[in-house]
Amino acid sequence: MPYHFEYDPTAKILAARIYGDVTIELIHEFYRTATGVVAVTDIRGSVVDFSKVLIFEVAAEDVRELATWAPVDPVIGRPRVCVAPMDRVYGLVRMFGIWGEATRPNFHVVRTFREAYAILQIVNPKFYLRE
Repeated sequence: MPYHFEYDPTAKILAARIYGDVTIELIHEFYRTATGVVAVTDIRGSVVDFSKVLIFEVAAEDVRELATWAPVDPVIGRPRVCVAPMDRVYGLVRMFGIWGEATRPNFHVVRTFREAYAILQIVNPKFYLRE
């Protein structure tokens, strides 16, 4: 799998790391898996890391459709942050946030982990691989 999950039990932040080549099929699989992980993990926020993505083969129409899906995290107000340094990924994830704003009002897209950690109000997180 070109993604994995990590967890900081002190900060209660779930991190999803996606890497390599990303297709819409991979995003669909990730979405289903992440929904299950969130359901069984005690979190107060989450971060999705796109910083290691090499190719992002997802169309704007696919992003629009994904934004209509139920959120991975059912708690509407919980902060969700995506780190997307690549321009194409950043733009598409921003569009996802705009199109899904009604069900994800605390959704943020940033370029760096420093920004993400500021939003999540964490300093020096200690993430451990979640199996």
